[in-house]
Amino acid sequence: GLRGRSRALFMGVLPVWLLAGLAVFGVGFRLGLNAFDSSVIDVGYAGTIGADRLLSGQVPYGTFPTNRGAACGVPLADGSSTAYRQPAQAERCETPNARGDTYGPVTYAAYVPALALVGWTGRWDTLPSAHLTTIAFDLLCVLGLLAIGLRRGGARLAALLALCWVAYPFTTYSMQSN
Repeated sequence: GLRGRSRALFMGVLPVWLLAGLAVFGVGFRLGLNAFDSSVIDVGYAGTIGADRLLSGQVPYGTFPTNRGAACGVPLADGSSTAYRQPAQAERCETPNARGDTYGPVTYAAYVPALALVGWTGRWDTLPSAHLTTIAFDLLCVLGLLAIGLRRGGARLAALLALCWVAYPFTTYSMQSN
């Protein structure tokens, strides 16, 4: 950087077909992990609720499920329940998440397409809409890296960037948290 000269970027010696193959394998591996061995944390659950409220024409803020209605879920050892009837939602039985309305509106809007496709039970269960949203954005990241790589360095850089995304443990960890 101080000398003002640029030199060619070293992108490894593996053939492009191998980098691309490993990237495709990595994508498949991540999709398999997401489908069979992952959970949804509070952000995914809140996103699903917020998308549900948007689809029903409500503002998500102040309309998240609470534990104030009649119990309708599985009773817990302390006498509380896993879900409660929500008067503002036509007495729908929903798992409470009273403080889940802390995210921005774009977060909730991002879950709308997946929720419209697969729906929601009202419970913090497997939440397929959260999985679908996560998978869609992960694949968009891979496609974006492919496009950047093709534009800036050709097929080798494109395959390398995609492989780096799918092989990086933290992106996989984040995906597994949906």
